[in-house]
Amino acid sequence: MPPEHEVAGRATREERVKAWELRRWPRGPKLDVAAGARQAVLAAVQQRRERVGAPRRVYLPQLEGCEKLDWTVVAPLPTDRPLRVVELFAGVGAATQAVARLGYSIGEVIACERRGAARQVHKHAAAQLCREFPARVAPKSSAQLHHRLPQDIQLVTEAHLHDLGPVDLVVAGWPCQGSSAAGTGQGLDDGRSGLFTELMRVLKCMQRLHKGWGRSFGYVVEHLAAGFDKRPKVREHYDAARGLLGPELVVDAAQLGSRAHRLRAWWTNLEGPALLRTTLAQQARPPGLFVHQVLGRGRQARAPQTSGVAPWAKVEKPGDPRRALNTFVSYPGSYAFSRGGGGVLRCTDAAGDVTFGEPTAEERELAMGFPRGFKAAPGISEHTRRELLGQAMDLNTLMWLLAACREGGALRLQTSRSRLGGEVGARQSVRVGGASVTALAFRAPRGD
Repeated sequence: MPPEHEVAGRATREERVKAWELRRWPRGPKLDVAAGARQAVLAAVQQRRERVGAPRRVYLPQLEGCEKLDWTVVAPLPTDRPLRVVELFAGVGAATQAVARLGYSIGEVIACERRGAARQVHKHAAAQLCREFPARVAPKSSAQLHHRLPQDIQLVTEAHLHDLGPVDLVVAGWPCQGSSAAGTGQGLDDGRSGLFTELMRVLKCMQRLHKGWGRSFGYVVEHLAAGFDKRPKVREHYDAARGLLGPELVVDAAQLGSRAHRLRAWWTNLEGPALLRTTLAQQARPPGLFVHQVLGRGRQARAPQTSGVAPWAKVEKPGDPRRALNTFVSYPGSYAFSRGGGGVLRCTDAAGDVTFGEPTAEERELAMGFPRGFKAAPGISEHTRRELLGQAMDLNTLMWLLAACREGGALRLQTSRSRLGGEVGARQSVRVGGASVTALAFRAPRGD
């Protein structure tokens, strides 16, 4: 038998680890976006779905030479081997987090990101994932994270992509400073948002290469949902991008359970837009999720006066605590820095003095679905962490989208088998997301 003090020490360590794990996530009910997506897909396949047509093409001289993507739905991401994932405009690596936390194995992650601070955070967070999921995330998966491709997307050539070889998933979100409410309003004429042309060049080149290799890959592209913008130029440039990317899914992260609004457009070839839009319509915000569960001691958000304003999700109930903060912003000149009334949170210190402030980096991480402190890389300041989060994808939304695509793909495969040995339209027992469920088999039209 081990000595008594060793047993006590082991128990103490286990308690500390358990306490640390609990502290990494918000107080209150646990948010399981994958389970929510699964149930929403199963409800959606029994609904009538409108066919989604291709967006109209809008001619812009800035997009001269850009080819539209092939958005034909591809096979689901494989689950029988580790994935190779590419992140373009990678930022802090939201895709790496999403893929690992959804249960996929990761063999290699390749990132393209110009900002040194973002690269440092991504590397730090990837190392954390290796320790958290040692059986799922290969130790060497991020060894060449920022070395396989040039870190300026304008320098990525066909030769680089050819040398990279086949991949399974590409995730990208091009800069939105030209389209955001706090940005320039120049759309694709903004030098940063104009890098959309480089994104299209790289994605189209990858599609051609994979076709030659007899392979396909899934992609997910994210951008500000600028179709709701009041500025005609911003809307026109957004429509031009849609004409090349295909039909989008517009999602406010608050609808899925995030504690902050984030209205974004998403494009993917892992599932058709008709099913995804119907699935989103079936998705209700999980109950019991409030802003105060991610805030520090003495900090509180103002109670809501209305349910909300479209096109953002109307998740509030007057009289209840606030469920979602306004969209986070990241740089001076935006509305959060220009208000005369100070920040959005009421902060009371130990002496009872009241001030108003903005959410901290940790509070923003928790609100967007990330674990507490995942961006706390050595040498990265609080201000930089906030700035990087303001430009990051909402993790809950990305996980929900990938989970919905996984469930839809599983049902498509089941339908294919039923067409060979069973009756299409019959109720089938389907294994999706680790659970056996009964669902209505269906056929997903090409590109639908």
